[in-house]
Amino acid sequence: MQDESGYIGFAFITPTSMLPCGVKKQHQLLSRSVESLSSSSSSSSRVAVESIPLIREHGRKVCIRFFDTIRKATRTQFFSVLSGSTMSCIYEIIHAWLPEVGGLVCYTVQSDDHGRLFPLVKEVLHPGVEVPELLFCQEVFLPLQKVTDLWGVVNILVMQHHNDLVPGYIPLIIQRTSMSSKEAIQEQIRYLCCASPAEAEYMKLQSFLSCSIYEGVIELISFFDSFDNDLESLPQIAIVYPALATGDLVRVDIVDRVGRRYSVQGVIKHSRRKDGVICYDVEDVTLGHVLEGLTCVQALPL
Repeated sequence: MQDESGYIGFAFITPTSMLPCGVKKQHQLLSRSVESLSSSSSSSSRVAVESIPLIREHGRKVCIRFFDTIRKATRTQFFSVLSGSTMSCIYEIIHAWLPEVGGLVCYTVQSDDHGRLFPLVKEVLHPGVEVPELLFCQEVFLPLQKVTDLWGVVNILVMQHHNDLVPGYIPLIIQRTSMSSKEAIQEQIRYLCCASPAEAEYMKLQSFLSCSIYEGVIELISFFDSFDNDLESLPQIAIVYPALATGDLVRVDIVDRVGRRYSVQGVIKHSRRKDGVICYDVEDVTLGHVLEGLTCVQALPL
């Protein structure tokens, strides 16, 4: 469901050869217009990115999907850029499109030979690289306005009862320097996806492991201790949550539209895979309402 802000319910990466775009609203922009767009957005956060006629013989379409990890929402947009444009152009376009977002990072995801996409990071896109046709971005935590081009990835996984690992959340991009210790990583995760203290405490109880990814398959290597700063690789770690089953009693922390926080006790009615990510439907034992599509981070077992 789409609200007035233009955000829609959290949509994960769809394993299909088609572009996974939940909002099919098109804005046609040229890279040479980025400077004017950026200056407009800085003068007023309410200034919208306006459409500019596309020069078809020189431009190409790019699909950008922004993940809001805290609000569990996503926003998708098409832009047109000149052929040969670099990611520095795209970063400026995104800041003009989403002026309320602070630091952000763009990346591509793993795919197989059939074009299916997986919610696993393939490459973080630095400003100097060429723009791909499909890219994803999310806000990142940059304390004290620090700027970095060194990143790591946190994969939030669920260990199912038959020992298969499935994604439980979108991958989180964090600073490489924050991978120096388990505690530093926990602080980044708390900021990026835990909406309550209870969710943060539950996250800290889970196993942290070093991992590798090849052709959409995650291999757990060892328990994570610290990371040595290897500049030649994109370090990846995994947090492994236990699977929940139908009938399990859980607690869900909820924040309403005016910021009031309260807890709901419920039971797991159903678990399912949505676009490759496991999620849960939870029935409130008091009112009988069903909360649909909760992640492993949100459903806290009792």
